[in-house]
Amino acid sequence: MSLIFLRDQKKIRRSETQADSNRYNPCFIVHFMSLSINWDEIIKKEARGIEDYDLGEVAEVEGETVVTKKGILDKDKFYLPKSFVEAYDGHNLRFRITKEEAQRYRRD
Repeated sequence: MSLIFLRDQKKIRRSETQADSNRYNPCFIVHFMSLSINWDEIIKKEARGIEDYDLGEVAEVEGETVVTKKGILDKDKFYLPKSFVEAYDGHNLRFRITKEEAQRYRRD
């Protein structure tokens, strides 16, 4: 097995037995599995962001965009890319987006 280490912003390949953990920081590459979501099933489910930020209720899915509506009288709409979805538990659709980042995707 070989590991990739970073030193002075250069990639160095060393075998596991040669790794000097005092001088090198391991760089881990994580592969994310694509989510298998039935996009028709998420309509009317709650949408949440990072730190449980309320993004409203999923109203529709348009191509690669999930549209959510938040509010009772003055509804804000969020047009969020599907690529931001990190989990769906059957009740809540979770996005990798902060409250501040979500404002860029908000429309009245």
